[in-house]
Amino acid sequence: MDHLEFDDGEMIFEHACQLGCEGIVSKRMGSRYVAGRSRDWLKAKNPKAPAVKREAEEDWATRSDKSD
Repeated sequence: MDHLEFDDGEMIFEHACQLGCEGIVSKRMGSRYVAGRSRDWLKAKNPKAPAVKREAEEDWATRSDKSD
């Protein structure tokens, strides 16, 4: 995927959701690229995307099993 720079992340997220994408990943401007997890990366998930819905349902099932 190409790298894009925009000042209006909310607009980009809304368009990604309208396209049916699972969400967007953003990096703090000016931070260095480091592979793996970092506080400089932010993932915004589309709650209506099928994969995100499935993930939430599976997580809910897992949590309810652990509480028994």
